[in-house]
Amino acid sequence: MTFVARCTPFAFVALAACAPSQDVAMPEPAEGALLFAQNCAICHGANGQGGSTGTDGPPPADLTRLSLANGGVFPREMVLTTADGYNRQALGDQRMPEFGGFLGGETVPLDVSGTASAEDANLTPVPRALAALVAYLETLQVE
Repeated sequence: MTFVARCTPFAFVALAACAPSQDVAMPEPAEGALLFAQNCAICHGANGQGGSTGTDGPPPADLTRLSLANGGVFPREMVLTTADGYNRQALGDQRMPEFGGFLGGETVPLDVSGTASAEDANLTPVPRALAALVAYLETLQVE
């Protein structure tokens, strides 16, 4: 038996262990509201409608209109990559801090694509705090 043939079953077990568990309790929007109040409201306002930081440069984004600006679909992936610091180029010269450093810890499976059907879901392990923030921001969207 070749080395590859002997190791293949172990590789599948290892990959299965990396998959996000479906049994994890997803964070509620209230958990994200607390994070928002502590970290985001100072610039984006208590209601998420933006505001002024009192500095030169563009004002913070109105987070209640993210879905409107994205054809009626909440842009989960964009929100995730902006908050965790991965997508800094999209902000231009905005002065939003990078929150990725303290958004670690437990992960939950989140459909980052935002698709409605379970069979099309693109589940990705996301830090619980970041998933909670996304859940809260989705509740703020205006139609």
